[in-house]
Amino acid sequence: MKKVARELLGVLVSAIMLLQFPIYALAETYHIEDGDITVHATDSEQKVEQGGQEFVDNNPVITNEANAASDNHVSITADAGSTAHVTISNVSIASSVAAIQTYGDGSVEIKLVGDNHVTSGDTYAGIEKDNNGSLTISSDSINDYLEATGGRRGAGIGGHDGQNVDDIIITGGNIIADGGQYAAGIGGGYGGDGTNIKISGGTINATGGQYAPAIGGGNSGDGTNIKISGGTVTATGGFQGSGIGSGSNGIASGITISGGTVTATGGKCYPGIGGYYYNGNVIISGAATVNASGGAGDDDFGAGAAIGTAGSCDLSTGQPIPIPGTDVAPDISGLDDTGRINIYPAGTTIAQMSTTQPTTTYIRTVIPPNPSGQNDKVTVNDNNNNAGDPNNNVTSDTAPVDEAHAFVASTDAKLQEHINKILALINSGKIAEANALIANGILLDTGRWYTFNKDTCTLIEKASQLGIKVTLHYEYDHTKYSTTIPARTMISPVSLCNADGFVGFMNFYKYYGGFVRSN
Repeated sequence: MKKVARELLGVLVSAIMLLQFPIYALAETYHIEDGDITVHATDSEQKVEQGGQEFVDNNPVITNEANAASDNHVSITADAGSTAHVTISNVSIASSVAAIQTYGDGSVEIKLVGDNHVTSGDTYAGIEKDNNGSLTISSDSINDYLEATGGRRGAGIGGHDGQNVDDIIITGGNIIADGGQYAAGIGGGYGGDGTNIKISGGTINATGGQYAPAIGGGNSGDGTNIKISGGTVTATGGFQGSGIGSGSNGIASGITISGGTVTATGGKCYPGIGGYYYNGNVIISGAATVNASGGAGDDDFGAGAAIGTAGSCDLSTGQPIPIPGTDVAPDISGLDDTGRINIYPAGTTIAQMSTTQPTTTYIRTVIPPNPSGQNDKVTVNDNNNNAGDPNNNVTSDTAPVDEAHAFVASTDAKLQEHINKILALINSGKIAEANALIANGILLDTGRWYTFNKDTCTLIEKASQLGIKVTLHYEYDHTKYSTTIPARTMISPVSLCNADGFVGFMNFYKYYGGFVRSN
């Protein structure tokens, strides 16, 4: 009898103790139709609250039971030093506030499963990041889908109205992120900056709202430290918003693309990659493939650069004169042989690449080795087949060096004369004749010479800015090459010169490509 009494007492004590602690979830699945869901991660556990009940659950799955979208919402808080983990699986939310919102000093990870749609009300982001740590969106399959739509002035994924946002990480999934009016697809809300945005995988289609970029800062916000290392990313700026960078009146800087395929299209008069102002270099490296086009201009605004700044206008004459955006040269020093940058005319719909050819293509070409290490010097081929000089290079003799200087001076005079002729035709209103000369380009058949100095490169840049392509025919190590420096090149020939102010033609070949000639 005493034994039975003790057992009953033990059961009673256990029951009392259970009432003092949260209920542990058995199914780990929560239906959004049953009410708002709150997730709170601490340094020791993660709790989920819904409908007045609280559960300890480190891996909750939120889903819909019915087909219709719910107007409830999800709040996720992570304390400092902790990470909240939540999976959304076939969830559909259309809320008057933020559909999914994060808080706290810690980090939040949202995993995608199935088909998910979240839409937020005015001023809120579709998935709104208010936590100070990072927000990571991940998936195990490209078939896991998310469509995140911000309300007016709210980003698709990122900030609400007036909010700066940083540390957004996307590692996978099939994601559509649409910014509301004045807000980025991924990044800042209206007036907010978008900083430290990283994409490493998945298929991402981001679209900016009016005056906002697809990825970066919202209208009047800056887009900085944006890094894409993998995946397929399509970034389409809103009206007067960049594809990747900033919106209207914002600064873009620190944009790095090191992998994946990126298609960036600017909205009206805005760049594919860049901002209204640009302060920093675009670095494209690895096996990245980048397709960039600025937005078209009109009578009031010039076209946006493919990579650079927005177009502007000059009303000093009383008539709108569009001034195109300023191109900047991307740093492609780390681009692999398989990497490529295609620049398309302003206003091109890059999705129709099968019918539209790029105006400029940059590739990193593997070049033949230079055993003598002389290609950056004033070097000539004396064609004497000297036994002690297998490459027939002569650099120390006074006469060949004098001949080289004479050749460079003659080339400079030819380039300057051609440029002056075109400018004179333009100034006299003979546009058709000027265009004919521009279309013909310039051929520099250098024979045995294959080095230019900074003065020549400066003239080649001037010709390129006028829309003239410059083709070089030259010989190196008994092989004949042809290299074309394209019109409006994004790679500055002057920037390729060494510390002594010289550039070898094989460096042109390295950055602009080319082919081996048969004659």
